[in-house]
Amino acid sequence: MLVSGAALLLACAAFIAYDMVSFRAGIVRNLSTQAQIIGSNSVSALIFNDSQSAENTLSALKAAHNVMFAGIYTPDGKLFA
Repeated sequence: MLVSGAALLLACAAFIAYDMVSFRAGIVRNLSTQAQIIGSNSVSALIFNDSQSAENTLSALKAAHNVMFAGIYTPDGKLFA
């Protein structure tokens, strides 16, 4: 009975660890996809120095409840939008 209990605890720990790793990987994949989309859509705003267009592009992230802050920075590190 002791061996069976230990095996069950070990299996539960393995399932929890796998679930945490796969959950974290899913979040990273989702945020990476969103970042690539926003980056592709804001290239023209940076080229033409149109901060209003960049803000409109960033406003699409309001639908993502896990994004707390978003910004676009110029190559010299200043906040653009």
